[in-house]
Amino acid sequence: MLAEWRPFVTGGRSPDTAAPDAPGAFDLSPSGLSFVFGLELPTGDEGDSVPAGVTPPTVLQLGSGTYDPIVGMRCSTAAEDLALFASAVAQFSGGESDNGLRAGVTTELTLGAGTRLVDRLSAVLALEAVLRRHDELDGSDIENTGSRLLFLTPGIGFDLHEQLSLQATVRWPLWRNVTRAQLVPGPLWSLALQFRF
Repeated sequence: MLAEWRPFVTGGRSPDTAAPDAPGAFDLSPSGLSFVFGLELPTGDEGDSVPAGVTPPTVLQLGSGTYDPIVGMRCSTAAEDLALFASAVAQFSGGESDNGLRAGVTTELTLGAGTRLVDRLSAVLALEAVLRRHDELDGSDIENTGSRLLFLTPGIGFDLHEQLSLQATVRWPLWRNVTRAQLVPGPLWSLALQFRF
């Protein structure tokens, strides 16, 4: 569950009204700042999850078993046919689960650029870093958790209508540093339909 709040935009332009020459399909604001607020809810029964300490619990189980807050910010600017953006989002542990598990803090940092290719088609390219601290079980670090990952994410978007766009991206792993034996992600392909109010 995520919500985004845009309190102001530099230059006096509304964040929901893109300039005619700004990239469209990825909804990159002409320039401005927005904040992200969210909450990850407990998912599934902890009794059905993999035993902690045998495998990294937050990698394989359905959820952390706690209500975990998410906060972040995003800024963007556009000039001519190029838009630049950066964001930082962190998910914190909401405490210990019934089984004594406290998920490690996860931070995602993104830096990217987007441009309009032709009338309705735009492209975006981003560099994303995901940093995760060790999970804890009963106050002690779980040594086979925690990671640092770097991704390159190219994508294309197509405006179907003024408010509707189709987006396709691939999150390609460039570098990874994980502790001991862990599952690591491969390329992640995404297809999304976005409606702008």
